[in-house]
Amino acid sequence: MKKSHTRLSGNIESGEKRLEELKRDIESLAHGKLEYDHGILRENPELRALYNKLNKKQSEKRQKESDLEEMKQKRSSLSGLIEKLMISVREKIEEINALEQEMHKEIQEKLDEAKLAILKEKQIIATTNLRTYNKLFESINFDLVIMDEAGAIDLPGAVLPFLKGNKFILLGDPKQLPPILVDRPTEIRRFVEQKPRLKWSIFKRFCKFNYGDNQLIMLTSQYRMKREIADFVSSSFYEGLLNTPAEIEIGERLSECQDDDIISNRYPMVCFRRRFWTDYDKSGSAFSIGEVDFLKKIIEKFKDEYGEEIYEEMAIISPYRAQIGIIEDEIHDVECGTVHTFQGLEKSIILYATTKYWGGRINDFGYLLEGETSKNLLNVAVSRAKEKFIIIGSEDLFNRVEIYRRLYGHIENVGCVADRPVRGYDTESQCEECGRVIHEWENRYMDRYCWKCYLLHRLRNFLVERPRNCNAEDTHLLRSSDEVRIDDWFYRNRDCIGEHEVERRVPVDREIYCDWFLPQRNIYVEYWGLMDEEWYREARRVKEELYRQANLRLESIEPEDMGNLDEILRLRFRC
Repeated sequence: MKKSHTRLSGNIESGEKRLEELKRDIESLAHGKLEYDHGILRENPELRALYNKLNKKQSEKRQKESDLEEMKQKRSSLSGLIEKLMISVREKIEEINALEQEMHKEIQEKLDEAKLAILKEKQIIATTNLRTYNKLFESINFDLVIMDEAGAIDLPGAVLPFLKGNKFILLGDPKQLPPILVDRPTEIRRFVEQKPRLKWSIFKRFCKFNYGDNQLIMLTSQYRMKREIADFVSSSFYEGLLNTPAEIEIGERLSECQDDDIISNRYPMVCFRRRFWTDYDKSGSAFSIGEVDFLKKIIEKFKDEYGEEIYEEMAIISPYRAQIGIIEDEIHDVECGTVHTFQGLEKSIILYATTKYWGGRINDFGYLLEGETSKNLLNVAVSRAKEKFIIIGSEDLFNRVEIYRRLYGHIENVGCVADRPVRGYDTESQCEECGRVIHEWENRYMDRYCWKCYLLHRLRNFLVERPRNCNAEDTHLLRSSDEVRIDDWFYRNRDCIGEHEVERRVPVDREIYCDWFLPQRNIYVEYWGLMDEEWYREARRVKEELYRQANLRLESIEPEDMGNLDEILRLRFRC
């Protein structure tokens, strides 16, 4: 029994030893070491197959490593060759560029010499003021310099031409557009702002001097416009000195339309007194979608009568860049531009779109429609028309701005004024609030209301959108800190003025509410806190008119009153 146990132990030890050897062989094979016991492989087919497979993979690995090394060597050689080629190409390109520049310089010099030779042979040379800054003119001087459109040339723009000539003739009009300085460098613009006279055109500066006979001459005869148009230009801008010779004939493109005074040749001047809604872009330039739609109808009428060829005879002018941008997008067949871009041009038919349709107080229309600049703009706009001038503007513009009031009166005398809707140009509907007949031209966005009701409706919506969440001392809720201050004043002085109510309905024929009501005194109080908004100022005017019509006492508190509120209200309410 002991002998058998010993033999079994020996077999186990021998098996374990054999197993350890087998593990070492496998590890050697796994690490690429081809040391093996051929006897083991012969005795174990599976291990032999594994070995053969591993041996094959090792051979493939060595071959790929060899191929990779060869490719690296080839890549290195190729990279060096490419680098050499790139250096060579760059050098060639630099040589070609240098040669090209040299040739271009030589050609330009020869071309300049040829131009200079030609210029020196000519008796008359036409160019711009700025072009004389070109070195081509360095060696050229002139016996006589004639400067056209001198009324739009500033002093810096005129200096060099003056240095080139012995005698000068300036042609220009100080009553039209002055120089535009926006393209000047910032430093120059600042300098000009400090010295306002530098804004004058060179023509205006010379006109201020006291010249002798025949040194300052006005050309008094015009041959462009129909007499009715020229008469307004003459009386409004040239002290009546501009005349239209009786013998001139302006080639008429228009004919006598029996049923349409707007597009016929009977009236050279037409005024549409309308009101459209005005909006503003980010730069503050005005535009009016309703006005653009109205322009489309006018143009369509001309096309229906005269055919599409009439487009070449028409132009649309507006003082505002934003409006011109929309017109260019919406109306493709008729030329359009700002007044500045049309100086010096002319068309048989000019449509003048004023674009801005209300102004509650002085200068509310802005410098482009009122003030000295507006006169020059209107002069240019009207005088572009040869046969017909059509203007579209608001009642406020024609009533409150003197130069437009004069134009309106002139058109009343010699032309056609369309104060009421014209069939084919205007459409009608009915106001939902007051029942009045309203017209499309009053406001594109007022499908439901007349102009006055629309403003009041917008004011109501504005108040609804501004919740009353500011607490006053008497627990009233108000919409702003300024209103809280006013309400607190009423509360603290109730022994003098009595109780006060907030946002009470006003007994008029529109749905409006006052800011405060003082029952014991029967006084309505309004705080006008948004006077920077044009529509708000217009709504205020409508609201105040309703108070007057109903004979109600209204006390107004202005934003500027807030700085000394107590003293102002004590004086106003005698407290």
